[in-house]
Amino acid sequence: DGIPLILETINPDIWAEEIAWLKAQQTEKAVA
Repeated sequence: DGIPLILETINPDIWAEEIAWLKAQQTEKAVA
């Protein structure tokens, strides 16, 4: 799904923020 494996080692409490940021980056690239 394009999400780096590093997220698996990150505190689950911040997954939502990290994933939201990644999706934002992907959206910017798609728009650009």
